[in-house]
This record gives sequence, C-alpha cells and structure tokens, in this order.
Amino acid sequence: MVNVQRLWMGHRHKLLPVAVGLLSVSCLNRLLKEFVRLIWGSGNSGAIDLKIFYEAVQLWFSGVPTYAELPSAVYPPASYLMMWPFLGWLAVPPARILWAVMTAIALVWLIYLVIQESHAETWAEKALIGLLPIFYATRTGIGNGQLVVFLMPSLIAGLLLFHRCAQLPQRLLAAAMVVGALIKPNVTAPFFWMVMFASRGQWYLPNVFVLVGYGLLTLWAAAFQDASAIALMRQWFSQAEVGAEFGAQTGGYANQNSLMSWLEANTNLDGHPLLTFIGDFELNTPLTLTVLFVLGVWVLWHRRVDPWLLLGVCAIAARLWTYHRIYDDILILLPTIAAFRLFKQASDSSIASTSRPSEAAEYAKAYWSGLVFTLAYLAAVMPANLLAAAPIISSLFTASQVAIWLSLGIFLGVKAWQERVTVARSLSA
Repeated sequence: MVNVQRLWMGHRHKLLPVAVGLLSVSCLNRLLKEFVRLIWGSGNSGAIDLKIFYEAVQLWFSGVPTYAELPSAVYPPASYLMMWPFLGWLAVPPARILWAVMTAIALVWLIYLVIQESHAETWAEKALIGLLPIFYATRTGIGNGQLVVFLMPSLIAGLLLFHRCAQLPQRLLAAAMVVGALIKPNVTAPFFWMVMFASRGQWYLPNVFVLVGYGLLTLWAAAFQDASAIALMRQWFSQAEVGAEFGAQTGGYANQNSLMSWLEANTNLDGHPLLTFIGDFELNTPLTLTVLFVLGVWVLWHRRVDPWLLLGVCAIAARLWTYHRIYDDILILLPTIAAFRLFKQASDSSIASTSRPSEAAEYAKAYWSGLVFTLAYLAAVMPANLLAAAPIISSLFTASQVAIWLSLGIFLGVKAWQERVTVARSLSA
C-alpha cells in the first residue's frame, strides 16, 4: 500500500501531463461538438430539451393551462418563471445562442469552483480537475439544452456560502443561488437538508430565506395561469409522477424509478400476496420520500463535518432517488471532488507526519481515497454512447457506474462518520 503511494508520488509529474494532454484533446473536441449541436443541430439531435422548455414557457406566459395541454411540462411553476429570461422573449434560434452563451459562462464558473475547492496545487492537478466538469454528462446536457450546467455552480456556491458565512448579505446571496438551483428540483431538492441542518449560525434563517424566495417565485409564476398556486403545484406533482414513469421506460437509467419500472415489467408475483408490492410503480413515490427522509436524518447526524462530505453523499442520493437521464450524472462530480480533497489532505498529512505509525495511517488514507477518486474519474470519462450500445454492453456500463457511485457513497459516508466522532470528542473535551 505504501509502495503504491510512493510510486505515485515519484512519477506523478510524468504521468499527469500525459493524462491531461490526452483528456484535453478528447474533452474539448467533444465539448465543441455539443455546443454546435446546441446552436445549430436540427431535429431531435439538437437542443431537444431546450425546445421542450421553450414551448412550455411560451404556453405558460400566454395563459394557456400548460400542465393540461403539454404532457412534457414536468417542471414546477417557479421553474418556468426562471426560464423566462432566456426563452420567453426571443424566437428559438436566438434563444439557442443566448442559452449557449449562458451555458458557457456557467461552465467556466463551475470549473473555477471545483479547482478552487479541490485543493489542487500543481498546474497538472488543476488541469486534471478542471477537465472533470467537461465529462460525458455535462457535454450531453449542453447539446440537449439541459439545465444541469446552470444549476451546479449555483448549488455548490450557495450551499458552501451558507455553511461558511453567517452575515446577512452573504446569506441572502446564498439563498438566491440555492433558489436558482431549484429550477430542477429532482436534482437539487435533496440538498435542501444541508440548508436546513448544516448552515452556519441560526439554523432557521437559511430555511426561511430559501422557502420564502421559492414561494414568491411560485406565486409570481401562478399569476400567469388561471389556476391557483396550490392547484398548479398539485397538477405539477401529478404530471411529474407520470413523466417519471414514462421517462424511466424511455431513457432514464440507474435510478430508483428505472428499477421500479423494470420490476413492474419483469416480475409477476400475483400468486404471492406478501410480495405483490414488488414491481408496483405505485410504490415509487413512498420510496422516494423514504430515501429523502433517511438522507435528512443522516445530514442532521453529520451536520458538523466537512461540507464536501455532505455534498458528496447528498449528490449520490440525489442521483439514485428518482428519475434521471444520463446528463444528470453531473451530480457525481461532487463526490469525485470530495474524494480528491481527502486524497490531498491525507497526502499532505503523510508528508508532515513525524511518527512512523501516523505516517503509515495517512498513507493508507491517501491510498484508499486516491483509489476511489481514480475509479470515479475513469467512470466520468467513459464514452456516453456505451449506454446506447448492445444490451450486454449497456448493462455492463450501467452496472459499473452504479457500483462506483455506491462505492463513493460508502467511502464518503465512512469518512463523514469518522469525522463526526472526532468532532464530537473535541466538543466534549
């Protein structure tokens, strides 16, 4: 174990530039193609999600009962209000250009954030981490005109600001960023537990700021429809349930909804009364809420640990808890950065250690965190078209991704538990 760590430390200056060079050529070439697809792609290949958003926004602000008229309208009212500045006042072609410009800005912000937060030191480490946000999920989301690139930097910055700052101006800014990230709640809603339990200072103020801000946006959006805000939220929830079941059967993968859909289609247990619930998609919502509740208890229990450990575990839960497509794999960026931070901390501690037992312990930590980070990085750079390959290849791709995500979650969960114990001992001393 120690030899592996020392081998890496001795050769990283040679290996990293080669890896960075190869990844840069591959990632940047594919990124350019996805921006071209976003702006000029025709048919279903180009900006398909942006076109769906555009239609919904146009209907919404024309007063048409959008949830009744448009089955693809599966976002809450506040989301369409937040989309209006990009899609509400332009024709489709210029809206695609504006979307591309704002996506590029958000991507640069995201790259800056992860480099700053990763503790990367050398130029090669910074380049390696900086390329991570340009992996297959991000690129696919950009070409489709998805929201994931917009919300990720806003989510990260807002949650970290809540955790680290207690002054009112910073909290208001953090609340605005978290509310903006809730434009896609199936990705970001699980992170609200961090706002509720892991914010600095008076715990209730961040909750009030976020809930009031989102509520005001919902009321504002409802003003453009005949139905009340409560009725619209009910319509959205019903529509989202149907959309999740449909999406799980037509492109969603590696999540609870897809598993329930597969069980429903491939199990026949009617002769076993105690097992008839298996494969029943009606259980999807209770299971989703159960996962969300368990995550909330876990965040409350570990609220004083490094926020990146919380971000990492919440991200994995968010990726698995409900319906997602491949572009939502961008969530795995967060636990991957958390693993790299642990690797850097353990590597620095092993160098600074003055005793042989503590040096060996830090080497062991560096080894395992480095191994987990490497596996996560390799999963991130795998070609996305493997999911659409032959069934056996697609199944192997899905199984390997889920196995790596779960390994990340378990690893970060163990580290969070260890840090919680350490913090508890220091507070009681």
